[in-house]
Amino acid sequence: MATEAPESEPDVLTTGFEPLGLPAKRRLLAVLLVLALLAGGFFTWRLWPRPAPPFSLADLRGVYAGMVRSDGTNDASVLSRENFADSPAAVDPAECEPLFEATTFSMFPAAALDGVGTYWPNDRVAISLFTFRFADAAGAQQQFQRIETAAAACSDREMRILPRGRDEPPTSRITVQRGVLTRTVTAPLDGVKQQTGYLFTTDGAKFAVEVFVYNNLISWQFRYDPRPGAYDPTPAGQLGYSLITQLRSVEESRP
Repeated sequence: MATEAPESEPDVLTTGFEPLGLPAKRRLLAVLLVLALLAGGFFTWRLWPRPAPPFSLADLRGVYAGMVRSDGTNDASVLSRENFADSPAAVDPAECEPLFEATTFSMFPAAALDGVGTYWPNDRVAISLFTFRFADAAGAQQQFQRIETAAAACSDREMRILPRGRDEPPTSRITVQRGVLTRTVTAPLDGVKQQTGYLFTTDGAKFAVEVFVYNNLISWQFRYDPRPGAYDPTPAGQLGYSLITQLRSVEESRP
């Protein structure tokens, strides 16, 4: 008696990967998350604004080439430590001295590398504009902070400029000057976050100063004005605008 062979199961062709188990799914999810974070970090780094490289002396000379008038009224010169001497003058009270070091006393900042400056002589108002260069932005900011701290401490105070090491000698080439320091309003400058202005008024003249920091540079504008009447900061604001325009132009032209 013949018997029938049992029917065999049909062959099934399976394609693709085997379904992942829960541990494998967790590992894959962790890998994908890490890759997403790395990709996001990379694009954020590419888009994040990075600080501009410090100005070189060549950059600064290029800036001041744009501040020299074609009629020969002024010229730009490099400022180096070797060309500066210690000031023979001092300030009373002493905490106000940083306000005069680089202006009235023509002193070279201790941490500065070099600089460039120009000068406009005038029968009415004499103007000096000069910029010192530091190794980095932090050095320029520290120098500015010394000035800002002194301006805050000495605002609306009477002070004296004296020959250094003496107290009003009877004969001296440096006459004792008494005056009062007041803060002045400075015009906002594009890209400048730290700036200040102050006015030292004596019986016969006004000494107006504006200072601002940009990158690794600190710039002073110093005006001697013997004319009577109130001080007008408008021309100083216009000159500051011209300088920052040149700074930004040179910075943007660098590769």
